[in-house]
Amino acid sequence: MKNILVLVDFTETAAISVDQAIVLAKARDAKVHLAHIYGADQMEEGIRSGSFDGYMKAAADAGVAAENASREGDLIHEVQKLVKELEVDLVVVGTHGKHGLKQTVFGSHIYNLVKRIPAPTLIVSDNTKVKSDGFKKV
Repeated sequence: MKNILVLVDFTETAAISVDQAIVLAKARDAKVHLAHIYGADQMEEGIRSGSFDGYMKAAADAGVAAENASREGDLIHEVQKLVKELEVDLVVVGTHGKHGLKQTVFGSHIYNLVKRIPAPTLIVSDNTKVKSDGFKKV
């Protein structure tokens, strides 16, 4: 494994996703690519305000190479392009989870994304505990 793509939206779940990706990257001597995909109609406030600084510092503190791979465009299309361009071995993405009627009626955005990503994907939730000593079950 050489390249891990982490999709971030500057939430607490994204921070957990980044932390888990850093642990995996350190164990496999891989590079972390942090990406926020934003629409043309959305402000890229997170990018301008330096929200990546904490993620980049966490990677550097762990001795892991990291870079900002953010893009403007459609989430699924841009992630597909990034996976190919960066030769991504693993995508790490957080989910906030929807439950009940909303989930049934609207479906899961994360499911739609994951089934279209041409790479293995690790989904991290709000209550995920970052594992630094390996996984007993997958």
